[in-house]
Amino acid sequence: NGVTEYETQKEKLDFYNGQLEDLRKAQVGLQKVVKEIDDAMSTQFLEAFEKINVEFGRTMKVMFRGGKGHLELTDKENPLNSGVELYLQLPGKRTQALTLMSGGERALTVCALLLSFMAYNPAPFCFLDEIDAALDDANVERYGRLINDYKGRTQFIIISHRLAISNIVDKIYILNNGKILDSGSHFELIERSQYYRYLKELTKSMFKLKVGDEND
Repeated sequence: NGVTEYETQKEKLDFYNGQLEDLRKAQVGLQKVVKEIDDAMSTQFLEAFEKINVEFGRTMKVMFRGGKGHLELTDKENPLNSGVELYLQLPGKRTQALTLMSGGERALTVCALLLSFMAYNPAPFCFLDEIDAALDDANVERYGRLINDYKGRTQFIIISHRLAISNIVDKIYILNNGKILDSGSHFELIERSQYYRYLKELTKSMFKLKVGDEND
């Protein structure tokens, strides 16, 4: 009859209302947990950002001998979803965007930023593979100054063909494929003076090969 059907449907409604209330309470609880996590992440991020920002400014001064650089959030009210702007001022120049700098200056700025990250959370070693390949002599010197400033905190393994880099390293390894010298493929540790002699002999050998090919 109608009364029985009403009681049955009311019982179902009460059950579903109870389930809905449980879901709403669970939603509120999850939102609270998410907010607590976001607040904790924001606090940690801002602390890390501030330390990295200070280190980035210091690194730019070391590398460019007086340059200035700092990072700024595009949305300080929402740091976890904010972008980051780089403001740079090289000695004798106005503050400019990264896109307006030369290729070498941009490469060095990115290196300075990455090493600033490492200063906050140091790694036991850092592998640098021919970062200086496209740099001119002035920027290679700045690059060497940057590495020299950090090598007391992190061990660097550098692959480079630039002679200036040999002035900042503690040990030099030469990889020779045996094409020019008769010693074959090897990996050896040499002293700095030996390195200079090696480069001199290598240059002479390359020149002789080039002249020989032309005569042939």
